[in-house]
Amino acid sequence: MAPPAIRGEACVLLDFASGQVLCFLDPHRRLYPASLTKMMTAILAAERCRPDEWVTVSAEAAAVGETSLNLQAGQQVTVRDLLTGAVVKSANDAAAALACHISGSQANFAALMNTRAQELGLRGTHFVNPHGLHDPRHYTTAADLATLARAFMTHPLLREIARLPEADLPSLQPTQSRHVWNQNRLIRRWEECTGIKGGYTKQAGNCLAAAARRGGWDLICVVLKSGEVWDDAQRLLEWGFANYRRVLPAAVLGGGVSGARLGRRAGICGGRPGRHRGLRPPPRGCGRLAGTTPPPGATRPGNRGPGGGQRPGALARSAGAPPALGGARPSAGAGARGYPGAGAVGGPPVVGSGAALWNG
Repeated sequence: MAPPAIRGEACVLLDFASGQVLCFLDPHRRLYPASLTKMMTAILAAERCRPDEWVTVSAEAAAVGETSLNLQAGQQVTVRDLLTGAVVKSANDAAAALACHISGSQANFAALMNTRAQELGLRGTHFVNPHGLHDPRHYTTAADLATLARAFMTHPLLREIARLPEADLPSLQPTQSRHVWNQNRLIRRWEECTGIKGGYTKQAGNCLAAAARRGGWDLICVVLKSGEVWDDAQRLLEWGFANYRRVLPAAVLGGGVSGARLGRRAGICGGRPGRHRGLRPPPRGCGRLAGTTPPPGATRPGNRGPGGGQRPGALARSAGAPPALGGARPSAGAGARGYPGAGAVGGPPVVGSGAALWNG
């Protein structure tokens, strides 16, 4: 079944465990990330700070406007509460407070963000602030944000925070609002949603990095600049669950090695249990694993769906690339490379389970 029509201008749907891309639209087009920026801020804070560490809010952080916790210069807040404020409420001052605590200023922290982006293989991304308020020099791509969202969800604390429908921030002052609601509406309206982060500015439009779990299987999708971002993301995730399934290779079914161990060693892709293992080519109908290269011309133009939404081309059969929506325009620096999977954009492939994905 063809992927659904969406209103967004760019999107990527991928498997969390393997990084395999299931479908995409304009994955390398340069767009603004809005508050999806805070995923990188949260990753750096989780990597460099303890959750119970106290942060003294700087005057620079307290002065950041728009969505905020109304932090005051000199007050002390825990890293965990600032992370929760930044991810759940999308508070700009919370993100800035973490940035200044780690690097001394937002400008210094932006340099750290860009260094980490390069380490993650985010080739089309440049940050100038920790919160995502508009700056023409602050940009990214759907492909990069999908890789970033996957990195975000590998952190247990961030994964826990991102799925909260609401939260209390006990280290805030009694005069401040200690209870916050998740700005990601998908968390409250769809029980299978497990995160991650929404965002909006006038220039970026509505943006969303969303994750969902069904039967122990996690998918991640990024939708940028959409008038129906919540519907777009849910439709893409539902389509992924409905049209792909994980297949355990024979060695796992026989108990020979653990799934995670076999997946890392072999990078397998099997269509039916017991038939394909090791490094053999995938069978007909099998999606590609991260890091493989699609045949020339694998990305095909799509067509318009009902209501004017953009629709991907037909599902790739045999050993083709994941389905692409039409009109892909590579961003600056993207060149003519295709988009076979996270390995092509976000560094080396990571196969986190012994199960391959099979479309068919």
